[in-house]
Amino acid sequence: MSIGIYKLVFDGTTKIYIGQSINIEARFKDHLNTLKSGRGICKLQDAYNLYGKPSLQIIEECKVNELNSKEINYIELYNSLIDGYNSIPGGNSYCGENNSNSKYSNEDYFMVLWYLIQIPTYTHEEISSILNVSLWIIRQISRGESHEWLKELYPKEYNSMLAIHADGRRSNLNLGKNIPIIISPEGIEHEVPNVFQFAKRFGLNQPGLHKLISGDRHQYKGWRIKGVEPPKPYPSIQSPVGDIYTIEYGKAKEFASKHELEYTCLHDVLTNKARTHKGWRLSQV
Repeated sequence: MSIGIYKLVFDGTTKIYIGQSINIEARFKDHLNTLKSGRGICKLQDAYNLYGKPSLQIIEECKVNELNSKEINYIELYNSLIDGYNSIPGGNSYCGENNSNSKYSNEDYFMVLWYLIQIPTYTHEEISSILNVSLWIIRQISRGESHEWLKELYPKEYNSMLAIHADGRRSNLNLGKNIPIIISPEGIEHEVPNVFQFAKRFGLNQPGLHKLISGDRHQYKGWRIKGVEPPKPYPSIQSPVGDIYTIEYGKAKEFASKHELEYTCLHDVLTNKARTHKGWRLSQV
């Protein structure tokens, strides 16, 4: 197992691809599997389609904490971003759906994080199959080696994942026992044996559902936790022409869209952080 920087070389062209890995040999196999399935990043997939299977050459072995800087340096040295098959400048800070070459949404990456923490019996291969996300991506996230932006958005979950990986274990959480019963907008009680399947069944956003069941939000699209009282409505709000409205908790974004208001500004008025927004203000009645 080699840790370091490598390049992929194709017969018939001098253009190359530069990459980094803590297991270069395994990463090369991932490249080949992805390219054979037609799911490689655009420039690299085009090269494979034109020239066939690339060969692997290890450029330099190094320490893990040197991978990002060395990858960036070698991409610049070989000019492989401009005149090669790299699509980003290198390093881990270019990951996420804002990367034009990303094949997955940020929600997909979050679900990888969620499964790595919460499903004790699923292997990386099974998670890859369920979520239709590259096995290599799952391995990299599980080791904290890519998509570190997840830590900024979900610090609690990310640190839990790193702790689990550090001691070589998976979470021993039993979803059937730990997830509370949730109540639909129609008042029907539901058990949630599997978050992914439940969200898919009812057309819900998995991160939103996760925040509900973990207690990070009071309700989600009208769904709430059994035994937890729904929040009280916002204070009444008055329009510029004097009409009075009462907005239910969780409906402010929908209300803002309907009345052509900025949601964050409306929320500031409702929570008494701002006096007015486009003539709208808290009702004095």
